[in-house]
Amino acid sequence: MGISALCLSAIFLLSSSSPASGQNFDFSIEVDNDNVTLIRDDTAAISVSIELISGTAENISIHGEWVGDEPSGVSASFSPSTGTPPFTSVLTLTSSSTAEEGNFCYRVVAEGGGLTKTCDVQLAVITELIMTISTDNESYFKGQSIRISGNVSYENGASVGSGNVTLTLSCEGWKRSAAVPIQDGTYEYEYTISFGDPDGTWSIKAESEDDSGNRGAASENISVELQEGAVWYTVEFFAPPLGAIYNRGDPLPISVTVLQDDESVENAKVNCILSPTENIALMENSPGVYSTVYTIPWDAQTENWVLSVEATKTVEGSLRAGGAYTSVTVKPANLKIEFLEPANLKFYPGDEIEVRVGVTYPDNSTVKNAEVILSGPGGDLTLSMVDNDTYGTTYVVGENEVGSLLLEVSAADPYGNSGVGHKVVTVAMPEEEIPTVIFLVPAGVALGLLPVFLYVRRRLSVSRLNEIRREMDEIRRLQKEAASKYFKEGSISRETYERLMHEHAERYSELQKEERKLRKK
Repeated sequence: MGISALCLSAIFLLSSSSPASGQNFDFSIEVDNDNVTLIRDDTAAISVSIELISGTAENISIHGEWVGDEPSGVSASFSPSTGTPPFTSVLTLTSSSTAEEGNFCYRVVAEGGGLTKTCDVQLAVITELIMTISTDNESYFKGQSIRISGNVSYENGASVGSGNVTLTLSCEGWKRSAAVPIQDGTYEYEYTISFGDPDGTWSIKAESEDDSGNRGAASENISVELQEGAVWYTVEFFAPPLGAIYNRGDPLPISVTVLQDDESVENAKVNCILSPTENIALMENSPGVYSTVYTIPWDAQTENWVLSVEATKTVEGSLRAGGAYTSVTVKPANLKIEFLEPANLKFYPGDEIEVRVGVTYPDNSTVKNAEVILSGPGGDLTLSMVDNDTYGTTYVVGENEVGSLLLEVSAADPYGNSGVGHKVVTVAMPEEEIPTVIFLVPAGVALGLLPVFLYVRRRLSVSRLNEIRREMDEIRRLQKEAASKYFKEGSISRETYERLMHEHAERYSELQKEERKLRKK
């Protein structure tokens, strides 16, 4: 936002009329800084000087107002706010941790003796940090380490005391990320290039954020090359298939073949790098074929995973190496919700329904510290953990809930895994009220059909959701079965395994899309 035409530095306004007692009285107003810059969680003090020009001094009051847009998260105060010239007041401008970024104008107003005079202060609120990034070299060979460092500071030159930098290294479809702390305005990180990482031009992007939410960014490019004269192995992935979809908690099969001139390489050291801190070994289960199965943790990062596999072997004192990478998609796990109570399925208006559910992961382990919500016509209720394994609450049946009552329980763990469970109970009308209801029904048939229709439609949606959930569970079972047949039993070929995994992944993705559409209705 540019400087407003209304907001001119050092504007002086004189009232056209003054009382007789102030005819000879005049004063001036001046600030010692009319151009101020604040970051978030910052403070600036501006001296406001009130000087007597002529006449007998009279009491002056000072206040302020924003000209044009008023920034959110910025406050202003004067101390003192009144005085007799000559005197000095201090204007304090304070920004919060969520202050709005932009350029603004604050007008200081002084009034007294029938006179009004003003002075404007230009304010810039900035949230961008100044960053630098550098590497110890411009080009590297695979197997070497990249040392990355830089500085993070504010616009005024002060160092950022604490915060975090997210570093992202990428090349084509390959990507690695790491979180690095800011300490006294600096950050440092070292990454060892895997033989499974790609060669070519790498982009290194650094994104910083301090404790108040101010952000900055910087980037650098490097070159990664294959060392001339070295012997390179060919590494090919059997599993997982490129683009396969998995859920947290699923077994992730990893299998590769290592070749040199189309001949199997035995007794190599083979590792899979899942992240800068996750490096797992693959075992040789047949000549030149190395495999393992990795169980995806419940708190694993979701969305795109890049798996870099490197194979190394020392032959006659010389290192031989090779590698490859692939990617898969990881989704949150679907939590299972089991209704343990109510056991009784018939209730009356005013009854208390004790609701108790078990919330588990797909491997049947209990979900701790979950947020569990019961949704009913009467509103939402939070279920508390009543013992080490279950969650419970009490739902009071409303007077207008006669008929089939759908109880929906949703749960989410601290990592974003979630699930939904349903139970239908019957709410009956007390017997003494039945004749009245029978008498009123003929007059309200049309109106009565609406809730019936809505209920039937919701029941159909719930039924379809349950069908989708069962089919998704079956697909995960079939994926595990295919992995077992290929890796453990050897009863299916590589081509059959990859085709099955691809078909299962496509169907699973279709079901997820349908599930999201139904939940929005």
